Amino acid sequence: MRISARGGTQLVGSNIEIRPNAVYTLAEVCQILRISDATARRWLKAGKLRAARVGRAYRVLGSQLLDALDQDRFTERERRIS
Repeated sequence: MRISARGGTQLVGSNIEIRPNAVYTLAEVCQILRISDATARRWLKAGKLRAARVGRAYRVLGSQLLDALDQDRFTERERRIS
């Protein structure tokens, strides 16, 4: 997954823009990251992705989403080195 900086926002993959101050639903996060709902919930439970619970739904801040992507890239880089 390619991430590039542009102004105060980030472009992920095929020009999907993640704004640090925007709030995303779990379904939107799944669409942006191209992961399943089960994977997103597993990441929430493991602490890889942080979110706030609003009623029965989760909301993810764009900055938290970007942090999760940076963390994932770092661990992927470690796996390649090992």
